[in-house]
Amino acid sequence: MIEIRCAYELTLRDVESDAVPLWRRARQELFPELKWQGRVQQMLMGQTQQCTFAWVTIWEDYFSWEKAYSQAQGVKEFKQWLEAVESGSLRSGQWTISQIIEPFEMPEFMVGQIEIQSSYIVPGNKLSNAAAVMSEGLEDRVLQGYCTQRLFGTNAKSLFSWSSFWNSFSEWEKVIFGLTGDDLNRAEAWFSKWVNEVDIGGPREVFRLL
Repeated sequence: MIEIRCAYELTLRDVESDAVPLWRRARQELFPELKWQGRVQQMLMGQTQQCTFAWVTIWEDYFSWEKAYSQAQGVKEFKQWLEAVESGSLRSGQWTISQIIEPFEMPEFMVGQIEIQSSYIVPGNKLSNAAAVMSEGLEDRVLQGYCTQRLFGTNAKSLFSWSSFWNSFSEWEKVIFGLTGDDLNRAEAWFSKWVNEVDIGGPREVFRLL
């Protein structure tokens, strides 16, 4: 399966006026009408905090996405929404495509949740090993949420990311830093394997789901 993400940068002035209702409409009205699975993000922490908005969808493969996006161009409401988004953006259409690492379970993507995305840069000679170690972390429930390897965009192939979803930032802190006993031992054992496959840590970004 793949993840398709399209991000836009807005001025802070526009964010404070009508951006949130416009973007929330995509998740509440357009996604159900188009039968798309995914989420809408507003960045809270990262390089362009508050001002980056993105829609993220999940598909069986690229051809499924291409067909669905082509069909969406014929839906009046989607075209009008996309025109409004693009006309109000400083930079539009920053696309990335990522391979979803198995095992994968579709999250619920609840409005108001916090998404925390941790990324890592893996050297070219360790890509297969890194994917296997991430898969192991998912299977053992060390990692909640899901993981991806970027196929198109900055750091293609080398960027591995872990996305997890929480009711609040404090809930994430409690789980991550509150591990004890067997849970802590399993997490530390897995992370020691992961460190051996990684060159450097990439960005950690925090989003609000709209």
